[in-house]
Order: sequence, then structure tokens, then C-alpha cells
Amino acid sequence: VPASLRQVAATTFHAKFVVGCDGKQSAVRKALGINFAGKEYPQGFYLADVEFDEQEVCAKGWSGHTLHAVLAQSRFILLVHMQGQVWRAYIAGSDINADSTVESIKSFWKEFVPDPGVPRPLSFRDPGYFHVSCKLIERYRVGRCLLAGDAAHCHSPAGGQGMNTGLQDAANLAWKLAAVLQGKATEELLDSYEAERKPIAEWVLRTSDGAFAPVTTTSSV
Repeated sequence: VPASLRQVAATTFHAKFVVGCDGKQSAVRKALGINFAGKEYPQGFYLADVEFDEQEVCAKGWSGHTLHAVLAQSRFILLVHMQGQVWRAYIAGSDINADSTVESIKSFWKEFVPDPGVPRPLSFRDPGYFHVSCKLIERYRVGRCLLAGDAAHCHSPAGGQGMNTGLQDAANLAWKLAAVLQGKATEELLDSYEAERKPIAEWVLRTSDGAFAPVTTTSSV
């Protein structure tokens, strides 16, 4: 990283309210001392766009399908067809971590799905590592500070509800803050934010974990 980009500029300003929308590692949440309870899944997750040979895709009967999954022993490879010969790959395993390289992922792939399994990847584009948690804050509001989105709740990608839940948090909170700031409502209105949004987050965590836990469990039962 260039030295010029390591310099951090700071701006100080005054506001009547603070809304922490700063993600899973939320500095606002930590500063407020709000408990973020839940669990971490044991696997590491690797995401990349994978290119396959067109003839091999056709030969193995993949050309007529848009999604494939290989599941075994708390590991999985999920492949979603994007366009052309490019597929989005979600790869999970307890031996995958932030230090995993493209070469180590290729070795994992070859060992986990030996020939004549899925097509052999020709290239991995835009690879990235991430870790998945299932957590929810105990409080959405402390005085004039509130939390929304991933700062308030995080869960697996199962069900595709992450972005929707965060946007709905923002929509629910925005008009209430506007009403309070414009003098059209008292601050007590903000208490309804948690009352309305926390049950939704609880439901999302419960259903996403219900779908995700069985394919990531390390239990042999």
C-alpha cells in the first residue's frame, strides 16, 4: 500500500444522532459496549470467479444447469453460473484460511472433487477469503446512538437476506429520525426501531442458520 494511502484524515463534527452502519467489525458498536452474541462457523470461506473449459462443461452435463453443489465432511463447493464459461465459486473447509492461496485452493479442489467430478478450473479471478458468523446485538439503541445493518446482525449467505435486512433497517429508522429531527415526534418513537427490527433479525438468523448449519457441521451424525 503506498505511504500516501496509509495517512488517515480525520474530521470532527457535531450531530444530534449517530447511526453505526459500519459492518460486522463495527467500531460504533464496540465503543458503545454492546454485546454481539452468537457463534462463528468453523470453516473458512473462499470466493472466486472460476473459468472452465467449454467442451468439458458440456461433456460433464453442466451446460444445462445454473447451480451445482458438492457437499461432504463439513466442506463444500457451490458453483453458480454467471456468464459464458465463468462460474462464481463458494468454497468452504476448515483448512481454508486467510493465508490460503490460489494454488492451495486448487489442491483442495483436486483432493475434494477428484476426476471425473466437476470440470477442472482454468483460472480463479478476483479471489477473496471471508469468515462467516451468526450474531445479533442485544440492544439497537443506546441514547442517541443506534446500530443498523451488519453492525447489528450478521449471518450466513444462505437465503440471500443480508442486504435486504440492512436496507429494511435503514428504511425503518430513517423516517423516524427525520420525524424526531423535524419536531414531528418525540425521541420515544426511536424505541420502536428495535421493537420492530430485532424480531426480523432473529428470524433471519434462525432460518439462515437452519439452512447453513447442516452443511457446515463437523458432526458425523
